[in-house]
Amino acid sequence: MLVATITFTQVVLAVHILAVVIAFGGVFAFPLMFGAALRTNPEVIPWLLRARQQVGRFLINPGLLFVLLAGIYLASKEHQWGNFYVGWG
Repeated sequence: MLVATITFTQVVLAVHILAVVIAFGGVFAFPLMFGAALRTNPEVIPWLLRARQQVGRFLINPGLLFVLLAGIYLASKEHQWGNFYVGWG
């Protein structure tokens, strides 16, 4: 029988990746939604702008906090502060 050993660092890495996908994945759908709304039903644009504001306030900003905290933990734990991808990110 195989027993998987999951470390805290792996959990933090999973939280970091999930936070990036959940918080910033929807941002890439905004241009498609606005383009479709302009072609089909321009009256919904004010509603879409308010929805985009709410998504930013309640999904993107908290997600950014999780990304930042998990990233700081991972960079500190793995001693990665000197690497380009940590400083650039």
